[in-house]
Amino acid sequence: MDWVLVELRTGTSANSLVATRSCLLLRGGQVVDKDGVSVPRITAPPGDYHIVLRHRNHLGVMTAQPIALGSSELTIDLTPHRATVRHRCHAQHQRYACNGQAMPARTAN
Repeated sequence: MDWVLVELRTGTSANSLVATRSCLLLRGGQVVDKDGVSVPRITAPPGDYHIVLRHRNHLGVMTAQPIALGSSELTIDLTPHRATVRHRCHAQHQRYACNGQAMPARTAN
C-alpha cells in the first residue's frame, strides 16, 4: 500500500488545477480513500475534467481526454489494453499506449 494524489484539472492543456485529494494506492492498483476501503470523493462542480494521478516514485499520469464528472459515483479504469494517458516529462506531454502499466518510473535527477 502506498499513497497517491488525485487531481482534477480543466482547460485545453489541463493546466487549471480544480481539486486535489490524497488517496491510498492498493497493491492491485485500486485507488481508495484514506480509510483503505471507501471510494475517494473529490468536491468539485460537475464538468469535464482531466484526472491526474501523482505518485512519489513515478511520473504523474493524466487522462488524455477530459472525463465528464457529475454528482453520481463513477469508476474510472485506467488499465484496459491500450488506454491512452499522458505524462509530463521535461515540460512536454508524451502519449503512451499502456498495457496495465501507466506510471513510468522517474529518474533520480
